[in-house]
Amino acid sequence: MPAPPVEPASFGTADQALAWFETERRGLVAATQAAFDHSLFTAAWQLATALYGFFELRKYWNDWVETHLIALQAARQVGDGEAEGRIWCNLGNAYRPRHQFDESIRCYRRALALFRQVGYRQGQGKVLGNLGTTVFAMGRHTEAIGYQQQALACFREIGDGYGMALTLTNLGEAFCAAGRMDEGMAAHGEALEKFRQVDDLEGEARALSGAGKALAAAGQHAAALDRHERAALLFDAVGNRLEQAYALADMMAARFALGEQGPAAAHGRQAADLLGELGLDAATGQVLADLAVVLDAAGEHAQAMACRGDSDRALRRVSATEREAAHRLAARLVSPQR
Repeated sequence: MPAPPVEPASFGTADQALAWFETERRGLVAATQAAFDHSLFTAAWQLATALYGFFELRKYWNDWVETHLIALQAARQVGDGEAEGRIWCNLGNAYRPRHQFDESIRCYRRALALFRQVGYRQGQGKVLGNLGTTVFAMGRHTEAIGYQQQALACFREIGDGYGMALTLTNLGEAFCAAGRMDEGMAAHGEALEKFRQVDDLEGEARALSGAGKALAAAGQHAAALDRHERAALLFDAVGNRLEQAYALADMMAARFALGEQGPAAAHGRQAADLLGELGLDAATGQVLADLAVVLDAAGEHAQAMACRGDSDRALRRVSATEREAAHRLAARLVSPQR
């Protein structure tokens, strides 16, 4: 007897869909394991990769890794090299935000080898870009530029507008960090234009954030604040709390440079709260340390001392590598303009 037809669930809004995912999350993780246990290997890896976007948005790190380790075994069972490459790439993306860079690079290199083996150019571009982002976070800016340029060549070859836009954002950030400001601003400008062409609000926010960082590095703090404010609103609109938190931290730095300690402190508290909710101790500790500087400048010395205590406790919970990475990626506080 054939199986009865299945009616796919439909939702009126994105919020309704996310609410369904929240309710069913643990069941979906269990279903991934159940599919594997019953030799439904293709269904197992497809379910895990279908859940990737939700886990990435809500930062369910453990579920993300758990389902993808199952998916890895499933893809190997059916001999699907492209699927295995996608899963390795997704695993790298889970480790990188938690500053587990060596593990992240290992995953990306496995993915890249598989994508080259099967000739999947879009996948190669994605992984090269992810490698660039990872080594950038490790302070290896010249190496990051090389990876991003290779990624950009892949995306231009296949005409992937979104891939080009995202890579240009990352390339712009790497150029600016390497002191190549004109090339960096040009890359951010092109990225913003391409994200708008493909109507990608989150990408637009990333490009605005990158431009804000470049403007801050050039001492143009009012213009930087404008870009970061717009980025934070867009990240909030699409539900990306991690990037929203980083944009708020950048707003704290811009306000501080402009001598606006009160609003700067408010942004810093918002950023620290969001990062704390996401369980990112290294980033939380760094933002709290910067917030303490802002509070001291505002004359709020007791609050500053409390922030330093909270910062110390958060940073003691992570490795030295994570602390160093969080410090490198943090917005730079500069003395207020007179």
